[in-house]
Amino acid sequence: MSNEGKDLRSQQIADRNKAMAKITPSLPRVRVTAANDVLRRVLKHPNGAKFPSGGGSVQWPLDRFTKRRIKEGAVTVEGEQAKQSPPRRQPPPPPAA
Repeated sequence: MSNEGKDLRSQQIADRNKAMAKITPSLPRVRVTAANDVLRRVLKHPNGAKFPSGGGSVQWPLDRFTKRRIKEGAVTVEGEQAKQSPPRRQPPPPPAA
């Protein structure tokens, strides 16, 4: 493949990535801390974000995985975001008889 072919293909890939970035919804991010040292060593987000080995927090997207870890107590949300609880789902109304 010539250099011209590679450049054209690279440009096509870059254009597609830009188009996908425009239509893909971006998730809000939260800063979380592991509940204990054991979880800090073994727990990581599916996107690859691990906790630092020396302690501290990491930013994760606020997706189903993160919400589940918060709910089960494996991680806690830090700072201002901890005060803002995510909106809860309303139960469906009872069926009309």
